[in-house]
Amino acid sequence: MYPLVILAGGMAKRLGNISIDIPKCLIPVAGKPFIDWQVEYAAKQGVKDIYICSGWLTNKIEEHFNEYKHKGLNITVVADGEELLGTGGAISNILKMLPKSFFVLYGDTYLPIDFKALVDFHKNKINSENSLLTIYKNNSKLDVSNIIYENNFIIKYIKNKLEKKMRHIDYGLSIMTQEAFTTYKHDGFFDLGDLYEFLVEHKLIHPYLATERFYEIGTPESLAETNQYFLKNFL
Repeated sequence: MYPLVILAGGMAKRLGNISIDIPKCLIPVAGKPFIDWQVEYAAKQGVKDIYICSGWLTNKIEEHFNEYKHKGLNITVVADGEELLGTGGAISNILKMLPKSFFVLYGDTYLPIDFKALVDFHKNKINSENSLLTIYKNNSKLDVSNIIYENNFIIKYIKNKLEKKMRHIDYGLSIMTQEAFTTYKHDGFFDLGDLYEFLVEHKLIHPYLATERFYEIGTPESLAETNQYFLKNFL
C-alpha cells in the first residue's frame, strides 16, 4: 500500500472564529479531531505510513500526534518552516521521505473510497509512471466544479476562470509520483492545483471516477453537515 500525505497547513479563513486558535484538521467532528477520522479510515484501508504537512499552528498538530496512538501506524508531522510553501511546495519539501508513488489527501476532506482499488488501477490500468486524480460528478452541487471530463480523460483542470462545461470536481485524493514533482518547475511556493493543471496539460495524469460523495469541513455549513454524517453513521 502506498503511504499517505495529508495536507494540513491551511488557515481555514472561511470558518471564521471556529478555527481562530485551532488548526482546521483538529476541529472536533462528532467528538474527535477531524484528522483522526481521516487517519483511522486510511488505516482500515491498509495504509501504514502517514505524513502530515502542516503550516498554521504546527505545534498543536505535533502535540496531538505525540499523544495519538494507533497500532501499526507510523505518523510523521512535517512543518513548512519559517515560510509557507503552499500545498504543492509542502509535498516537494518531503519528497526524499517518500517512495516513487504515494497518496495525497486534502486535510479538510473525508472520502469513503477504496484505496486498494485505486492502487490496483494505478499499477495495472494506466501507465504507473503517471499520476492519478480522483474526480466526482458534482455539477457544482457540493462545491464549484472545476474539471472538464470527456471520454475517460481530464480535458481541463482549473481553479480560476471556471467554465460552464465543467461538471466534475477534484475529489480530494490523488496518487502522485516523484516524476510529477521533478518535472514541474517551480521556485519553492506553489499549490497542488497548479501542478494538476500542468499534468493535465501535458497528459501526465489520469482520472479515476469516484461514485460516493465526499464530506468536507471548509465552511461552517459543510462542517455541520459532515458532523451530522459521522454522528448518524459512526456513533
